[in-house]
Amino acid sequence: MKNASCGDRKSAERNFIISKIYFVILFFAFFVPIFFGCKSVQPKGAAPVPSVSIEFDRIEAERPGYIELHYRIRAENKHSLPLNIDVKNLKATLDGIVIIGDSAGLDFGGKINFSVEPHAATEKPFAMNLNLKSLADREIAEGDHSVRLTFNTAYDYSGAEPFFIEFGITTAFPRIREPEFSIISIAVLQAELINTRFKVNLRIDNPNVFPLDLSAFNYRLYGDGRFWADGKKTDAMHIPAQDYAETELFLVMNFMGMQRGLLDDIIAMREVNYRFNGTVEISTGVSWLPQFRVDFDQSGQAEVLQ
Repeated sequence: MKNASCGDRKSAERNFIISKIYFVILFFAFFVPIFFGCKSVQPKGAAPVPSVSIEFDRIEAERPGYIELHYRIRAENKHSLPLNIDVKNLKATLDGIVIIGDSAGLDFGGKINFSVEPHAATEKPFAMNLNLKSLADREIAEGDHSVRLTFNTAYDYSGAEPFFIEFGITTAFPRIREPEFSIISIAVLQAELINTRFKVNLRIDNPNVFPLDLSAFNYRLYGDGRFWADGKKTDAMHIPAQDYAETELFLVMNFMGMQRGLLDDIIAMREVNYRFNGTVEISTGVSWLPQFRVDFDQSGQAEVLQ
């Protein structure tokens, strides 16, 4: 009986030791990972992705060839941490031609970066300055222009490793060109000892796909390098789209203080090397550039009629 009792006691001790080993294993298997898991950093993928979008706002211009395209970047931060936005790799194409940097007539006006507070939204405006005159030697469209803007947006939460979103937006707008002036003929209407009246036949070409209206026309006429006369025209003048119109301008030349032989020289002329310059107000009917002033300066050779 003693041997049986001793065997039972050893068996019980062995079972107790085995139970303690199982308990330790279970403790490390279940409780230790939970303990350390509470101190671990949340995976990157768990951070909410911000909502970022770009919109075209408006076009501004004071004269043809120099325009500003205005945009807005909107970012919504759905996280409890501040969001940093940094726009990189800005590129643009005009009618399919890549234009990058000031040398190609493109200026983004500096870096674009901003921050968004937690659970908030922010808009960041920016403008793209486009110098179309610097692109005049390229094969650009005669009608509407098309600008394609692409860039990458890097965003991060409180200095963490950034993520990138690529954006693109296309903006179309009509090309506005200045009218072209040329003199058809110059006529001497009346020659007196003091005053001489001239009539200048002028042709104005409109290269645009929309009509132009001209007003407040101020002009000066030079013949063979000498100032002859000036004048102005206040009546509105309509020029159809991609067409031309002709008008008559009247000038009075005063010979006071000039050599008398100048009048004889003018009357004897059959052709004259002229220079014709001045300013004119132009209305376009285009919302973002309804009116502008043109300084024109044309030279050439014209017939002198008596």
